[in-house]
Amino acid sequence: MENVSILFFPYNLIVILSIFFALFLIKNFSFTQKIWHQLASEKYLLLAVSLFFLSILLIQLIRTFVPDSTDISSFLYRFGFSRFNASPFLLLISLFLFIILTANHLSLWREPFSLQTIRLLFFQIGILLIISAQFLGFFDQERYKMTVYSEYPTSVAIKDEKLFVSMPFEIQLINSLPSYYPSGNLKNVEINYDIRYKNRLYNIKNSVNQPYNFHGYDLYLLAYDQNNGSNPLFCRLFIVKDPWKFIFKIGFITILISSLLMLIPNKERKKGAFSND
Repeated sequence: MENVSILFFPYNLIVILSIFFALFLIKNFSFTQKIWHQLASEKYLLLAVSLFFLSILLIQLIRTFVPDSTDISSFLYRFGFSRFNASPFLLLISLFLFIILTANHLSLWREPFSLQTIRLLFFQIGILLIISAQFLGFFDQERYKMTVYSEYPTSVAIKDEKLFVSMPFEIQLINSLPSYYPSGNLKNVEINYDIRYKNRLYNIKNSVNQPYNFHGYDLYLLAYDQNNGSNPLFCRLFIVKDPWKFIFKIGFITILISSLLMLIPNKERKKGAFSND
């Protein structure tokens, strides 16, 4: 039986909208103005941004130097120290950054519109979308582990290490395609698959460090049979589906737009990057 979380969709979306509503109330009531000015201050924003990036650095160091962090059944994996799973520690700090950045963002709308203000608005909207996608995806992300064979196609996967499910597609292993350095040492191994989805056959390739996105599912190669040369008998895939990934992409594009706006000369007097005065 699957775990039921009160923060699955649509409840996680309600939490995000509730934060906006709470900040709107704090911003518009006279007796909460002191709290509002603290939340929208540069000091709190700098603190939130610093904690966010320090957390990312710490988590990436653990993921890089602790091999066990990629094992779905490990202690580290359950606490989010894996590239396949969001970290609850980073989630809490992201929510703190989300609240502070939202307060700072709302205060910008009171300022006269200028090129500098528009740049900041686009940049902050992009960051807010990325954090929202992380929060929403933390609870709604689906994770599967699947063993693929060369003898026959299969659609059976294990969800969250405990529930057998049937995927909407079948995968069959075809062969492996090794590449070598000029010295003769092995450089990389691509695994070749056939995927049957809605009566159509797709041929895809991926490797350990190159996941493949197939109709919203990210396919990561975890391991493969190394005892049979270019004709392995099986391989193991880790499959991730994040329904909120498109929000992350929109946020990233919005940040790129703000970066392009930076190329437009600004003849006005420069203001502080996060000034609310």
